[in-house]
Amino acid sequence: MQTWHITIDQFGYRPGDEKVAVIANPQAGFNAHENFVPGSTYQVRRVANSEVVFSAAPTVWNGGQTDPLSGDKAWWFDFSAVSEPGAYFIYDLENRRASYDFVINENVYERVLYHALRIFYYQRLAIAHEAPFAEYPWYDEAAWLQDRHARDVFAPDDTSRIRDVSGGWMDAGDSNKYITFIDAGLHELLAMYQSKPAFFKDFCLNIPESHLDAPDILSEIKWELDWFLKMQNADGSAHIKCGVRTENPYRGPDAHNRDTFVRYYNGHKSSAAAVAIAGVFAHAAIVYADIPLYKDYAALLGEKAALSWQWYTNNPRNEKVDGGEIHAGIANRTLAEQDSMAMTAAMYLFMLTGRDEYHRYVKENIRAVAPFNDTTRDGPQIGADFHDYMKHPAADPQIVTLLREKYTELAKRDDVHAPLTFRAEDNAYRAYLREDAFWWGHLRMRCFAGYDAFLCAESNLLPEQSANFKNRAINHLHHIHGVNPFAMTFLTNMYPAGASKSCRYLFHEWFMTLNGTGVHSPPGYLVGGPNRYNEDLNQQKLSPPLNQPPMKAYLDAPHYIEQYGAYGYTEPMCAYQCSYVRLLACFVG
Repeated sequence: MQTWHITIDQFGYRPGDEKVAVIANPQAGFNAHENFVPGSTYQVRRVANSEVVFSAAPTVWNGGQTDPLSGDKAWWFDFSAVSEPGAYFIYDLENRRASYDFVINENVYERVLYHALRIFYYQRLAIAHEAPFAEYPWYDEAAWLQDRHARDVFAPDDTSRIRDVSGGWMDAGDSNKYITFIDAGLHELLAMYQSKPAFFKDFCLNIPESHLDAPDILSEIKWELDWFLKMQNADGSAHIKCGVRTENPYRGPDAHNRDTFVRYYNGHKSSAAAVAIAGVFAHAAIVYADIPLYKDYAALLGEKAALSWQWYTNNPRNEKVDGGEIHAGIANRTLAEQDSMAMTAAMYLFMLTGRDEYHRYVKENIRAVAPFNDTTRDGPQIGADFHDYMKHPAADPQIVTLLREKYTELAKRDDVHAPLTFRAEDNAYRAYLREDAFWWGHLRMRCFAGYDAFLCAESNLLPEQSANFKNRAINHLHHIHGVNPFAMTFLTNMYPAGASKSCRYLFHEWFMTLNGTGVHSPPGYLVGGPNRYNEDLNQQKLSPPLNQPPMKAYLDAPHYIEQYGAYGYTEPMCAYQCSYVRLLACFVG
């Protein structure tokens, strides 16, 4: 009989990786009554015939103490010695309980990556989702075509200001679109491709562009870049956001057929949007220039990047262009945040063009942005931009030394409050994050932490610790994949990829109805995750997710999605997805 108390990565493990199952005995939270004490002998058995291939005793975590983040006592069962490819399960000999099945295989995460990348296709607006690209039952006609005639929210009756802002990806579970909510995610996707171009060259996503002589992931990213182009003006300025003025009351696959609301864009010229576009276009121009089919497109992006940089640096900056006139998230970026975005743009413009004006900006301003002026931020500590710059042959040696010294300083900090590092023993589930990181979009924070740890190893900052850093990185994946207090993968409906218990429900205008039942989502959406600060959204004081240890502040149930503000923890977001697939891609190919 299977039990959720024995938690494993439900997709599996690569042969050479560390492999540790976590056995949970709940003490606090919604499942505190579900006690479980493991037996003295644990086995790894083959699924095909129950043959025992490994046996050992589990070891108690932290002397039998209760983990404050999860509310659980725990034991660890290390079966890293098992490396032969195959399908297995963990078995508690005395309790006669088994874990979910899992696979050991060098390419075990490739089918996970396939589904996780395909959600960007399902997030596309202004395109019909139909066979053979969409899978049953996730078919739909082209949605929200009103964006072709969007009005300026500040001058809705001025027909001269109507513009086409159609296309792009739904930002999250709603149909609004934002420049500043996805720019960092696009950098992550581009960096992911750059890390393994040979792998992604032939990695088919079954999208309408799969017949083209170009990597599918770049064709998918281009769908969003094309929308960025529509949000840019001829002078290089840009608009930050588009969508609806009131919350969409319609849900379900045919929502857009009933949604005839006028769509709007924020007509203010936004310095944050302009510098975001400059950075994304410069980065993309570097990547697309190597693809013959997209060489002209790369040249266009390079020109547009320089245009937005010129506008950004020659006009007064602003940070409060979005006052919520268009419903949902406020997309403003502070001037300090724009400083960091400008550093990213300058670095990629320099790497694209070699021009001194961009390099001079980097050298003069590098100490004014994170991580030099802020080592406690929740975002990534080692940005893809800095990592790329450090490898560039024309990088300034002094800047490279400065960056390596700072990152090494951060990597050496080995305490639970450090921005980069943690010890596996700091958390019963081997994936520590600070308690204040369990808020909206928590799982993205995990992906940041995991990728930072991976880059610590890739950058060879502390050679003697590189293996530990990679273990830290993959442990965050294991947590998302099932090594957590729910014994559940936080990716939706991943049964086609091998999951035994996957989260089923999410807040999404397309994949739900008003009562929360109806169409479930396609496989692969990463939800926001546990959110212990969800009380402001949760008027009914529903517990869980309230009144739980941080790791248990989540609920996977259909009829609570609308009534109880579950978007605070079940809503997906393209930005979350970008961070997740970038981390996952570190362990494929």
